[in-house]
Amino acid sequence: MAGSYSDGAGRVDTSDLRKRQEDLERKAAELDRRESALRNGPNIVKTNNWPGIHCGPIGPCFYQDFDVDIAIEYKGIVKGMYYVWLAYSLILVLDMIACIAYMATVGGTTVATTFGLSILWVVLFAPCSFLLWFRPLYKAFRLVQMSIFISISKLNRAFCYPVHRSDSSMNFFIFFAIFSVQCGVTIVQCLGINACGTAGIINGLTLLASQEGNRATNIGVGIFMIAIGVLFATLALVDFIMLIRIHRIYRTTGASFAKAQQEFAVTSLKNPVVQQVAVDAAGRAAQDAWAGRGQF
Repeated sequence: MAGSYSDGAGRVDTSDLRKRQEDLERKAAELDRRESALRNGPNIVKTNNWPGIHCGPIGPCFYQDFDVDIAIEYKGIVKGMYYVWLAYSLILVLDMIACIAYMATVGGTTVATTFGLSILWVVLFAPCSFLLWFRPLYKAFRLVQMSIFISISKLNRAFCYPVHRSDSSMNFFIFFAIFSVQCGVTIVQCLGINACGTAGIINGLTLLASQEGNRATNIGVGIFMIAIGVLFATLALVDFIMLIRIHRIYRTTGASFAKAQQEFAVTSLKNPVVQQVAVDAAGRAAQDAWAGRGQF
């Protein structure tokens, strides 16, 4: 029978062996591609490709390619976090729309403040979340180099040797610090506290209970606002789950807070601004010391 063989003790299914062999071949092909990219690295000019906007002076600001930069074993988690950022940005836009409807339905200074802040949150939180937690995460997994898989076909085994580069610990630390704050902010946003810039659950329930204005409009807008709050709450739950998953991966990469401190110190010393400040400070100290000797 195809897919099995008899050894006198019974039939053994070979489909699992085939899957393992295909997985090893796929990883070997991925490794060959990345090794070729590393060998030709100095000759390759990576042009910015994200976001894919070309409109006059506005153009891509970052280079981003999951297939090239991220190892195959980490690609799923990094892409997942990219979709989390997209979902957060979309919910912020929907929240702004809900606040417009809220202001048109109720009016008043407090509601106008909520609407104004909702615009600010779209302009501020969407790009800042990309820059402050997604990009550090992307860099952290880009710097954690792909594991080297050595396949021994006769033994059907693979040995994995993780190779790491500098700066991954620092980028992981930045991600955990900023993303943890966003988890808390998202929880607050789901509540919908008045004059805090989000529609949310509380504002939606308040509008549903209101007897002023058109009752049907209040119900429709109120349900929309509550739905926005539920979306924020769902996203907060997803954020927490992804944070736990990434922390588990982080613990296997060899990164640590002590390494993050060392990397931050090295990076700071390489910064031209920091170097210039240090030179100026040393020069002033030498002048003060020389002036002090001259007084004697």
